[in-house]
Amino acid sequence: MKRSILIHPFALLCLFFVIAAGLQFPGLQAPMYYDSVDSILKQENTFAKGDIFKIIGLFPQRPVPMLTFYLNYLIGGMSPVYFRLFNQALLAATAVLVTLIVGMILGLPGPWRRESEGERRLVSAALGLLFLIHPFQTYVTLYVWQRMALMACLFSYGSLAMYLAVRAGRLSYKTLGYSAVLILFMAGCLSKENAIVLPAVFLLAEIAFFAADWKQVLVRGAIYGAVMMALIGLMSFLESPHGKPELGSGIFTVIVSYYKQSGYSFWEVLLTQCRVLFHYLSTTAFPAPSSVQLIRPQVISTSIMEPPTTFFAVIAAAALAIAAACLLRKRRLVGFGALFFLISLLPESFLVPQYAFFGYRAAFPMLGLCLIASDAILALLAAARNTKERRLAHAGCVSLLLVTVAFWASVTVEKAVLWRTPLEMWRDVVSQFPHQANVERLVASHALHLLGAAEAEQGNYSEAAWSFIRAVEANPNYPEANYNLGKALLNLGMMQESLGHLRKAWELKPDYWQAHNNMGVALARLGRPKEAVVQFEKALAINPQDVPTRNNLQTALRQLKIIEERGGGSVGQ
Repeated sequence: MKRSILIHPFALLCLFFVIAAGLQFPGLQAPMYYDSVDSILKQENTFAKGDIFKIIGLFPQRPVPMLTFYLNYLIGGMSPVYFRLFNQALLAATAVLVTLIVGMILGLPGPWRRESEGERRLVSAALGLLFLIHPFQTYVTLYVWQRMALMACLFSYGSLAMYLAVRAGRLSYKTLGYSAVLILFMAGCLSKENAIVLPAVFLLAEIAFFAADWKQVLVRGAIYGAVMMALIGLMSFLESPHGKPELGSGIFTVIVSYYKQSGYSFWEVLLTQCRVLFHYLSTTAFPAPSSVQLIRPQVISTSIMEPPTTFFAVIAAAALAIAAACLLRKRRLVGFGALFFLISLLPESFLVPQYAFFGYRAAFPMLGLCLIASDAILALLAAARNTKERRLAHAGCVSLLLVTVAFWASVTVEKAVLWRTPLEMWRDVVSQFPHQANVERLVASHALHLLGAAEAEQGNYSEAAWSFIRAVEANPNYPEANYNLGKALLNLGMMQESLGHLRKAWELKPDYWQAHNNMGVALARLGRPKEAVVQFEKALAINPQDVPTRNNLQTALRQLKIIEERGGGSVGQ
């Protein structure tokens, strides 16, 4: 049978890229956000020198995406448009892999084989399209730094697709096929560490789709476990907190550092994630504009009964895992899909506890829900007993698909429009904060700080100061929030109040030369040039190349000289 252009992989890739770029077009020219600024935008000099080892050294545990960031620089400089178009091409390729994986699984022996090949292909393509246009995908494309999560997803799906092809007998050279599986797995892990769950996924596939008995599962599990432990051992030499070797090295050092930064115990994280799991599930299945957020502070569960919903979430999460395991052989698409979703969320949810919820984390597990959806669609088609009922089933599926595509696409466009305007984006995030006790303080402070920065960029210093005040209240030891609050108060003419927060900023971050510079500005305006000179000199000692600080120093020295010539007075005050 001749292949339909809708199913041909290359045609599908081109089509998916056009759709992704079209829906997310409003956000293409938006500024870079968050760690995209420090880790990419501010590294232009490093990229310009072209030293591959230094470029990889910016974040050594994730060398693969770092090299692609350099490739982006060579193509279009530091323009965010090219970075995002590259991400959208990666997203399109990942969506094609979703189509292929679902198609390959539906091509394996099983009850779904009662449907025609054309129906299975169309179901696969439809689910690839839904994966592509889901609003959560804006956070792995427009949020440039999360190319790492996207590439981990791409390589992991590629590794799984190759594994299924080898086990289904589609490849004659198994050694070559397994080598490709391993290479793609390693590429995924070197893009972002959450790809480490793949060996467990392979074992689930063995049980669900290849009728492996427990002896075979144990043998393969031992082999896959040995490969995984060897890779973890090698990666441990590259791991460091936030990619900064000066903070220590090794996986356990990273985990301890992240838990210390979060301020929560493993027990609190476990209980909280049981609740967050259902937020991911509900938002992925029904992505309402208010629930699709990049970051959203969560109420931390301090005990099994606090908040009360924790108890029900723990019971429901355990029941979901047990039910999925029981369905692994009886209702294979549902069992495998549910366990894939749960397992894919584990690494970042528990090993990176600073953020209980991050929108981009839903991208990797989404394949599991696609498989569950394919089971539901094919079950509906199978329930049709005659031609008339089958036509009705086809019409119902197509209608549901069109409604879903229209709704998801509209939310994706809405999120892309918000991404284009930092002020509106962070206002949207902050407006969804839960009004309860024990909310994640670190996440809240980051969002409020970014809102304040956007307000300050617009010259709204009063509003910015209020946002920074809330950020400091949420996290008093946040140096950037203290600094920007001090700077906003300085712009409002509140010199004395400004000094306190600027001083706090450099106490928390001794190399914060900008804080010293602005303290100097405040002191000079208060008529204390002698103290101002000291602060400018401290700033220049840290960053001697800063021209504005040098100019401020010269101005303060002239002011000091004038005062001294007039007889002193308040020089040292």
